Amino acid sequence: MAIYFAYGIYKGIQLGDIGLIPFHLMLFFGYSMVFAYSVFQPQLQNV
Repeated sequence: MAIYFAYGIYKGIQLGDIGLIPFHLMLFFGYSMVFAYSVFQPQLQNV
């Protein structure tokens, strides 16, 4: 999903339609953080 919203940001900038970019940024960072926490959580618990 993060890749999908990153593509939405890219297309919004490319087409000059920047109205939804703040929402796409929030969703991109949110899904990126969920992905990062789910991947790196087992490593962080062993430290």
